[in-house]
Amino acid sequence: MTGAAPDRATLFSVESNCPVVDKPAILYQDTWEGHIRVRHPEVSSRLGDIKITVTAPSYAANSLPGPGGRNNNNLVLVNNSSTLETSYLHVFLTQTASEWRVTSAIFSNNYHSDKVWDVSTSGIQSDYDADSDVLYLSKGEPQSALTESSPEGLLLRYGIKDHVPCGITVLSYKGDWQDYHDLLTLRVTDFLGVAKAAAKRALESIP
Repeated sequence: MTGAAPDRATLFSVESNCPVVDKPAILYQDTWEGHIRVRHPEVSSRLGDIKITVTAPSYAANSLPGPGGRNNNNLVLVNNSSTLETSYLHVFLTQTASEWRVTSAIFSNNYHSDKVWDVSTSGIQSDYDADSDVLYLSKGEPQSALTESSPEGLLLRYGIKDHVPCGITVLSYKGDWQDYHDLLTLRVTDFLGVAKAAAKRALESIP
């Protein structure tokens, strides 16, 4: 059985802005008390940093493979802003059918394998022009693009060089879309291939 026990206490359950983490990420109290704080006491006062790392990591990477294929389902989220001397906070997640479980946390320089996602190239940037009521959303740095209109009137932008979705222009954002954040979040998530939490935060950042 891969689901969580219904009475298992949780310390947090959050969505991550990393699109690889496509289900809620949960830290259970017994994992925190029985494993992480015991095996890695250096993180025992950094519970808040662990939650931030899961919610908004700097990058994600595959775990180092263990004996007999152990750790093959593990993902490492790294927070470059949470440090201990010269090491960065690494949080380990294991995927199940219904969730990602936080299984460990350590400070390290590079305790992982290949990167699979980096916020510096995959984050959503937003720019709102209040005078014209136009919202510009871009995945990574804004770039020259080809544009086509969606059925709802969103302007979908594709990079000129690679034709990969790179941004969305929302005309009459406050006039037509401010009461439809859930729908707009879904459209941004699907088109740009980013996490729902990242799209939601980008829209909520608009004054």
